[in-house]
Amino acid sequence: MTITNENSNKEQFIGTRIREARKSLNMRQADLSDVTEISVSHLSHIERGDLIPTIPTLRRISTALNRPLGYFLQEQQPSRALGMVMTRTLLGKEVVADFANQVKEKSDGELTIQIYQHAWAYEQTQGLADGSIHIFLDDLLSLETFSELCGVVGLPYFFDDRAHYYRFLQSDIFQQSIFQKLLDNGIRLLNPASNWEYGHCELLFSTSPIFTPDDLVGRNFRSFSSKTAHALRLALGANPVQIPWNRGYEAFKRGDIEAFLAPIGSASPLSLHEVTQYITLIDYGYTLNLMVAINENEYRHLSPKSQQALHETLETMGERFSQTVQEPIARYLTQLSTDYHLPLIEPAPKLWRDRFDQAIKHICLEQNYLDRATFDQLRNL
Repeated sequence: MTITNENSNKEQFIGTRIREARKSLNMRQADLSDVTEISVSHLSHIERGDLIPTIPTLRRISTALNRPLGYFLQEQQPSRALGMVMTRTLLGKEVVADFANQVKEKSDGELTIQIYQHAWAYEQTQGLADGSIHIFLDDLLSLETFSELCGVVGLPYFFDDRAHYYRFLQSDIFQQSIFQKLLDNGIRLLNPASNWEYGHCELLFSTSPIFTPDDLVGRNFRSFSSKTAHALRLALGANPVQIPWNRGYEAFKRGDIEAFLAPIGSASPLSLHEVTQYITLIDYGYTLNLMVAINENEYRHLSPKSQQALHETLETMGERFSQTVQEPIARYLTQLSTDYHLPLIEPAPKLWRDRFDQAIKHICLEQNYLDRATFDQLRNL
């Protein structure tokens, strides 16, 4: 259909939108032509605004460019305000707030992020998939509902060290079994190769001293709504007791639990040091990095400028976040002995790694959480 002078200015934005979306994916007109089976000549006329595409033609283009049809029909790109959920106990909140500010600045005001804090974000990921939550900040473990591998690789000691963990984030297994699996469920990881490090160890709060994993046998060990976490506690001989993250304090006071494992970056706001007598430092060289996920439908409605602002800001803010949380983590470790007078048990690392390795192999291979080939691939990355 040829554009008349009367509507050429009004419809010019359709071609501009198509060109911007195509270039954001590093596609040539020839690439788009191959996918849509629309000639390069025809695409060129559309992008220049010489032709208005029919709806069937525009639908083929929108599918190829991973955009909703309405994106190309809006005369102006509206500003969007997206809600971002994170746990209330997160350290480094000031960096997250600055992340939101920088995204707004880099997108020239097109995208605004509003931050919401919840006591326990793990069980809210369904909202991310259905769009009631727009953006979500947590580690991979919270996405286990949509990719079972997230739960397995979230087990303490699963990887040898942080370098091994980073190799996993860059692997084909991660791409296929986590990134793509989440995308199939309407969730996009914005920083899959995350550099948002959140400490190097976990703290095991307990009512009696835990020197070895065998000291957990028969203990009521706090768990959560993760079948992998539940399986690990059983494999260690403990009694899993499902308690929400923010209810650990009350659970200790009632005598419902005797042990609670928390990443060091999230431990201090829980105040578990007030209701326990012992703390064991579980240092396996890394903890899961934080990742930011977005509802895919919301992402597809964002302009290339807003999408780029999200990706670039997450990358540049990662190192700052990792540095920011180091000081409060170190301070809390010191306070445990100087202010709260709690003994900090530092057990033999090899003993703990060997026992957890045994438990992980049992879960993966004997309980069929992973097939042998995938398990070996992950371990040999």
